Amino acid sequence: RYDALLELDGLYHWFYGKDRVPMKLEPGNASYELALASTAIPDYLESLGAELGSNGDARARIETAFDAITRHEGRLAEQFLTYLRDRPDMRIVGNPRGDDPARVATIAFRVDDRDSGEIAQAMEADHLAVRFGDFHARRLIEHLDLADRGGVVRVSMAHYNSEAEVARLVDALDRHLDSGS
Repeated sequence: RYDALLELDGLYHWFYGKDRVPMKLEPGNASYELALASTAIPDYLESLGAELGSNGDARARIETAFDAITRHEGRLAEQFLTYLRDRPDMRIVGNPRGDDPARVATIAFRVDDRDSGEIAQAMEADHLAVRFGDFHARRLIEHLDLADRGGVVRVSMAHYNSEAEVARLVDALDRHLDSGS
């Protein structure tokens, strides 16, 4: 019964609260399709390593692929983070250096006096997948005092993205921020 479900705590996402009945029993697991598809990842990485010239065993090919992915994503992250560092109205959440191999190419930031949701929506006009919110890190976002104005803006780059795509992202973001849209 609905009234009985209202009394239960959530299973996984504590921050949804007791009043979010449709989501409170969501376990937070990966979908079956995603879990099953993950078994193809080693094959993909081995293939990529071979394309990159690794003649070693499976582990060597995977390491070659990971090293190349790390370098490429680091270049993309540094390209975008350089842009963010150069704008005085930006606050980068996390490591501000893309050339640090410990840094992943998922970048969260906040624009002074701007709503993060409005920024993400404005970028949709350019067909750019920019997201906003707390990304299930609500306690961290609240601790960093970033929960208001839509949380943070997040962009993610991967090994299949290009420097030209990051430049397109920067141009669109500049245009939307400078126009106030």
